[in-house]
Amino acid sequence: MIWFHVIIIHAPCGCIYITTLPLNTSFPLSQLPVSLECYTVPPEDNLALLQLYFRTLATGALRPHWCPVLYAVAVAHVNSFIFSQDPQSSDEVKAARRSMLQKTWLLADEGLRQHLLHYKLPNSTLPEGFELYSQLPPLRQHYLQRLTSTVLQNGVSET
Repeated sequence: MIWFHVIIIHAPCGCIYITTLPLNTSFPLSQLPVSLECYTVPPEDNLALLQLYFRTLATGALRPHWCPVLYAVAVAHVNSFIFSQDPQSSDEVKAARRSMLQKTWLLADEGLRQHLLHYKLPNSTLPEGFELYSQLPPLRQHYLQRLTSTVLQNGVSET
């Protein structure tokens, strides 16, 4: 039996694309029916889905060589979420963002930590499916430093 990921994309133009990708297969990024950007824009705002993306990445249930498309999509959305600075966010979303960023900073998997913190933009010509910043932009660096100093003083939050 073959299992498939079903990915539904809501494009900014209002179009809806439905794509299926085989589970646990290395579907090449170059063979996507639509550009990789269609999977990453607009940023995901469903907190439950963002937490699921993070959990599958952090536990190793999703790896880049198993399903590069879903890995690239998950990294893009988690990165966008942890560094978003929407002042209109609810307290629950702010707490989840802070917790996810703290847990990202503490990840033992240095490669995943690098991907989640340094993600820049999708690029299906690269093996990972995205470009990385060589150094964090100053705003992100400042935000991470503020957060990590709080973690060192108080410990990781449980949210």
